[in-house]
Amino acid sequence: MPSSSDQFRVYLLFIPLFILDASIATWDYFNISIRLIPIDHQRLIDPRGRWSTFVVLNNLVNCAALVLNATWFVMFAKTILTKAKGPSRLVVYPAWVVLGVFVAVGCLIAPWIAEPIAWRRQFRDSCNGFDLRVNLNLDSLFFQHKPTMKNFTMTFSPDPGEQIVQTYVFHVDPVYSPPLPDFYPSYDSITYNFSARTYTIKSSNSTILRTGLFAFAPVLHVPDLNVSADVFPFARNDIYRPFLKIYDSTAPKDINTRKHAWSDNAHVMMRTARFSSTTDVLSLCARSQNADVVGLGELSPVVVGLVALLKSPKGLDYTAWDLATNVAK
Repeated sequence: MPSSSDQFRVYLLFIPLFILDASIATWDYFNISIRLIPIDHQRLIDPRGRWSTFVVLNNLVNCAALVLNATWFVMFAKTILTKAKGPSRLVVYPAWVVLGVFVAVGCLIAPWIAEPIAWRRQFRDSCNGFDLRVNLNLDSLFFQHKPTMKNFTMTFSPDPGEQIVQTYVFHVDPVYSPPLPDFYPSYDSITYNFSARTYTIKSSNSTILRTGLFAFAPVLHVPDLNVSADVFPFARNDIYRPFLKIYDSTAPKDINTRKHAWSDNAHVMMRTARFSSTTDVLSLCARSQNADVVGLGELSPVVVGLVALLKSPKGLDYTAWDLATNVAK
């Protein structure tokens, strides 16, 4: 039997392991928190090169955790387990190897498991109360009314991923089933003119049905629809794109005070979401006209089109943000 002093020295060897893994767990928690609520960590994400440096540092920390844990378990085995005698060695050695591999590899892969779970839990109920869903990743934007599963698509001309122009036309594609009132547009197209910063809704025979103004820099503001959103982070960095909120308020100050509250959907008419961290599918959820916060109904595509142009696949230097702000200059 080992003496009490020997046992005490054995216990002391676990202190550095505890400190190491507790520090790594704290680091991983901080790293996951940044990705889950990036709007609260803009000082780390926004400066050029800082976020990519942080990602490299995070990978190095996880690799160092693997090496340090493995080294500790090997050193402990050489110091303590070599004293084991008889049949107990047949049990102690394999059990220690399994434990060492589990802890060492676990420190490396735990964030890869924890982040998708935390992400799904955060976004799972984020669009509750929003009847309309739009897939922003498709060439033709897919609109769906969740309660009835009715849907339609709209397509840009020209493709903002192919050409940089001052005017885009957002066409309503034909549907082959009875349309849903207040959901399916009764018009044919929406024209966005970035030189004049106006939108124009036209019928199939080119009759002008409605016109309105819009503005960026840095708040997206459509006065006649009474919607506003702080879109600067959304337009500049993909990490912010699942977190955009579009309010039924025209006061930019009010928007800036409310945008940090993740679970608060009061006054939110639309919001983006990515329901899984392992996919690139970006969705936009919007309220219908009979919701507690009255939505835009068939005019929802006016705002959706502006948001879609902000994430043009051609790259951030060719988005509607740059067109609008360059015109403003």
